Amino acid sequence: ERYDKKNSFMFMDLADSVARETKNKKFIGSTLSRCAKISTRLDESAKALSYYRESTRYYEQANAVENEIKNYQAAAQIMVKLGNKTKAKALLSRAYSKLSKIDSNASELTSDLNSQILALAN
Repeated sequence: ERYDKKNSFMFMDLADSVARETKNKKFIGSTLSRCAKISTRLDESAKALSYYRESTRYYEQANAVENEIKNYQAAAQIMVKLGNKTKAKALLSRAYSKLSKIDSNASELTSDLNSQILALAN
């Protein structure tokens, strides 16, 4: 095995604890999102989805809409990998509904979302 999962999760728990001490919602969301990415890389899809779910709640509280959208996109990719296109479409639909709340960079996110949605249609 290339990665030491036990130590990886130990360090992620530590990072999560430190982030929560700051009480900064966006920072906590960012830390949890990074934990989700690491979990995905460690092939721990359920754990990654859990981290993305919690991260998205913190991003929502911090009004970090662009980050919420990116989490929905990443979670949708995991669902596709798991063979659940219906759930992936629902996640992308949630992401798409958030686009109207973004002032800048919406065109790139819109393009990315459209590409993901089209890929699921095939």
